[in-house]
Amino acid sequence: MLDWSWQLLTADERAVLRRLVVYADGCVMPSAQAVCGDDGLPAGRIPDLLSRLVDRSLVVREGNRFRLLESVAAYCAERLAEAGEESAVRARFVRHCTESAEWESERLRGPDQRCCLERLDAETVNLRRALDLAVAQGSGGYAVRLVNALAWYWFLRGRLTEARRSLRTALAADGGAAPAERLTARVWLAGIELRTSQAAAALAPAPAPAPAPAPAPAGEDLTAGVEDPVLRARLRWFVGTGLTGRGHHREGRQLVEASLAGARAARDRWGEAAALVELASHAPAQEGSAELGDALFREVGDRWGRLRATRSLALAAEREGDRERMERLHREGLLMAEDLGLWTEVVEALTWLGKTALDDGRAERARELYERALSVSAERAYNRGEIRAEIGLGHAARLRGDRDAAKCHLNRALAKSRTSDHAAHAAAAPAELDLVPRA
Repeated sequence: MLDWSWQLLTADERAVLRRLVVYADGCVMPSAQAVCGDDGLPAGRIPDLLSRLVDRSLVVREGNRFRLLESVAAYCAERLAEAGEESAVRARFVRHCTESAEWESERLRGPDQRCCLERLDAETVNLRRALDLAVAQGSGGYAVRLVNALAWYWFLRGRLTEARRSLRTALAADGGAAPAERLTARVWLAGIELRTSQAAAALAPAPAPAPAPAPAPAGEDLTAGVEDPVLRARLRWFVGTGLTGRGHHREGRQLVEASLAGARAARDRWGEAAALVELASHAPAQEGSAELGDALFREVGDRWGRLRATRSLALAAEREGDRERMERLHREGLLMAEDLGLWTEVVEALTWLGKTALDDGRAERARELYERALSVSAERAYNRGEIRAEIGLGHAARLRGDRDAAKCHLNRALAKSRTSDHAAHAAAAPAELDLVPRA
């Protein structure tokens, strides 16, 4: 049947159809033009040819995406190999995916943030395939560029394990990646390692065929060689906040302060806002920094940034004893996180609201919030969130007088911490267990 349909196609229709197979999860029209077109087939002709293939039911159109059925894809993969085009088409695919990711990365910190996230979500399978192909083909330069472009997206989506694996894979790939690009990837990896590895100073470089150097000290500024001042300041913030999260407060604060100075010198409003909000989170006397950071994030249109600023303002309200304002700000943050689909941030907001309910003695409300946090964390494989939610549920159960439930949740938190890299987040569990009444 497919052979018969294939014979009825023109040479150009066959070219478009077999080249589409490189997309693992379909594509939009500009992507089809970028990969299916070449010197002999202008990109401007692709829309008409693709429309004819849709009419013949050889290509499926779903909204603005075009995809091949599995049987058609298998057939076209054979035709692509027969035409001797695999290498050229895959190279165009890798180049297009890399350039598209870089274009999206430039817009992930502004008013188009939500749409960028959605577009990158839709292309996730293709982007993973592009990285695999770049590595397999020895295109290390494209592999490193691709992971650098996707690092912030992975962070926003909470895909830290994927980020760590992909950065390491790209850095270990053959092919000529520019030294500046490799350095940037190593710094991204350092920040990701701090957020995922049990080692507090896990700044070791990626695996390589040769023995890897020893891990860098926690206080070493790995960004010193990054030439772009805007990128250098942002990476300093990323590593600095990672250090702070691991308990290296002095080193982390120094990097964030350097980030603030660098962002201001480079006139990077986003970088300035991020540093101000981070500093305000750890210094009660700098509440004005959170307000200024919030204003700057509003100016550049970054809703993730506003979410972080809102959390800092909520902490300031807690220090001032304004619990009503604190809870309102956390609820606002929860709505923003849900709207953007930032599920790790959703969990953080839910656990803060759960803690607020516990502090007010509202054990039943706390249970509802922590159960939701646990559900979202489990669905998204967010281990740290699961641990915090289990501890919160244990505390809530103890306040309700449910000794068995309290012990169950707290022991689960301890067990999950032992099988993950988040033991530090279960530190409160033993103390909470000691408060559970004995039988």
